[in-house]
Amino acid sequence: MTTRQTYYETLGIAIDASNDDIVAACAAATARFEADIQNDPSGELLNVAMQRIAEFEAIRDTLCDPRRRYLYDRSLGLVMHP
Repeated sequence: MTTRQTYYETLGIAIDASNDDIVAACAAATARFEADIQNDPSGELLNVAMQRIAEFEAIRDTLCDPRRRYLYDRSLGLVMHP
């Protein structure tokens, strides 16, 4: 059985991270993949890097939106159901 990482684990941030922390972690992760693209003259990493960058953007968009973050956290069992 494969266990998928949470968005928090993917970014290496705390569950209660601020929006600034989330944006900074996403920017740092994106920069690493952009550097990989620049250092790969064959272009083999391009598709993988672009997918990961899109994933980081989706994570940022989810965690920085209060409603979407609440729903995501609830899906993880981090928020009690009303």
